[in-house]
Amino acid sequence: MAGPPPGIFVSPERIGLRQATTFFGFCDKHDSALFRELEAFEFASQPKQIALLGYRALCRDLYGKEAEIAASDAMRLYVSMNLDIPGFAEKDQRYQITRLGRLNARKNLTRAREAFAEMLTPNGAESLRYFGILFGDAPVYLASSASLPEWDFTGGHLQDLSGLDDFYPICFSAWAKANQAAAVFCWHKSADGICTPFIDSLRESPPRRIADRILTTAFEYSENVVFRSDWWEGLREQDRR
Repeated sequence: MAGPPPGIFVSPERIGLRQATTFFGFCDKHDSALFRELEAFEFASQPKQIALLGYRALCRDLYGKEAEIAASDAMRLYVSMNLDIPGFAEKDQRYQITRLGRLNARKNLTRAREAFAEMLTPNGAESLRYFGILFGDAPVYLASSASLPEWDFTGGHLQDLSGLDDFYPICFSAWAKANQAAAVFCWHKSADGICTPFIDSLRESPPRRIADRILTTAFEYSENVVFRSDWWEGLREQDRR
């Protein structure tokens, strides 16, 4: 494909359906068993199905964070073995600071994943919080991610991510129910202080803006968004930008 137009840093590429929707964090046997209620049955907004959406989002993001840490460590090892590389001290300082942030993110994602694992048990659903919207049309995009909301939709500050404190994620999934699109946010009750005002600010948005704000959230916070090519190609150029 040709490169992105001027002013656009990334451009979508066509990929196969299986490649787009496959997460390699589990073997096929355990993936099929764990997510059977989500994959083998129609989505009915059941608490167990919603908790599974959140659990998978956290597992995927934690899987990616582990890869980031491993890749960064490997790069640092290479640089340390080639001390003639210009700016080593500066690069090493930047590495140390970035690594602390990634380790803290891994800690917070691991804690949230363990909380969601407990919510998958028979008596764990009482700790689940969620908000979902069902749209009338078939989905044009799918997404799965866990993010740390720093601001709400009105510009209100929710949590300071500049330190190494405990942060609280919210999980978002753009899913499908029969032939309709579903947007599902979920979190553990321990994150109520952060996630509840975030969702309240979304609910207070003008109805005509809600779908756009959810889509914007998906593109802003998720590295795992896939969408129909006919939808993308049907957008105006200024909207693609």
